[in-house]
Amino acid sequence: MLKHPFLEVTYRKGKPFAGYLYLREPASEGRCHTEEIRPGVLADFGDDGEALGIEFLSPGSVTIDDLRAIERRLRTVPVPAEDLAPILAQ
Repeated sequence: MLKHPFLEVTYRKGKPFAGYLYLREPASEGRCHTEEIRPGVLADFGDDGEALGIEFLSPGSVTIDDLRAIERRLRTVPVPAEDLAPILAQ
């Protein structure tokens, strides 16, 4: 069971290539769907409509303000910025 959100980052040639922020586990084995939240950012939703995770296709193009706006839109708990450093724009 997922107790806290966590970030998984895929690197290519030493640079972040993609990232996935796991927010929670699905409530059931039901289907999920994906929506584009903004260019290069996708969100997965469980069959209950709650966000399961956020995929970042272009790490480094998202600012902390962008992420906070996405968290508010999805009604998720804010993740500490230091946990997200590999995908945030510097």
